[in-house]
Amino acid sequence: MGTVWVHPESPSKTAWRLPPEGDLTLDSGALHVWHASLNLHPEQCAVLAQTLAPEELERAERLRIPGKRHQFIAARAVLRTILARYVGRAPNALSFCYGPQGKPAITAPAPPIQFNLSHAEDLALCAVARQAKVGIDLERIDPQRPILDIARRFFSPNEARDLEALPETQRVDAFYRCWTCKEAYLKARGRGLHLPLDSFDVVVHPDRAAGLKAVAKNPAEAEKWAISTLPVDPGYAAACALSPPLKDWRFWKWTPGPT
Repeated sequence: MGTVWVHPESPSKTAWRLPPEGDLTLDSGALHVWHASLNLHPEQCAVLAQTLAPEELERAERLRIPGKRHQFIAARAVLRTILARYVGRAPNALSFCYGPQGKPAITAPAPPIQFNLSHAEDLALCAVARQAKVGIDLERIDPQRPILDIARRFFSPNEARDLEALPETQRVDAFYRCWTCKEAYLKARGRGLHLPLDSFDVVVHPDRAAGLKAVAKNPAEAEKWAISTLPVDPGYAAACALSPPLKDWRFWKWTPGPT
């Protein structure tokens, strides 16, 4: 069995486990989060590329930097191989449709599942739920970024003030925690930049439980969501948002296998 988080803010750093073989059952009260390394051998990447649709391969070819092309192919193939285990279809048989703001969904016929993928450099995370809106975000931490300038420009005034009030030694972690929580919420909502980053507040302080504090012009919204940070590799930050909140969180480690 995968690790279950009843209190997602206190995860074990060894939470990621290999999933059972074959198709996976996804209960309505469960969230499955997948961790995948994109640092694959070129032969593995070539095999995985065979699962992609022509339009995905065309997008990959437009990426001029070989490393970026490799990461895109690997990430899309990881998504396909993961989702295939829930819908009982081959990875290359899946087709996707996209919402008004670009959020993907599996086209019918398929079981109704919600999913979201995020990748940064050589790491990818994928979240899958059955009856919950879900968003996930992963960022590579850059200690040299002008975090206070970015916060003042894009975060809510409350978030920017909370970040400035922290000791300098805590600001980088707090900034990326705030950033990933906000992006995960936006992705779960499927609104992208159409919902301004400064129109809602999340918890900034790194020693407090992550969460959605308030949404402008919608005071009841925060109670409908759970936002949690995720245990990821050193040098990365990640968060997941979902509505309604679910307590059964399971963490799987993806490995390349037969496609």
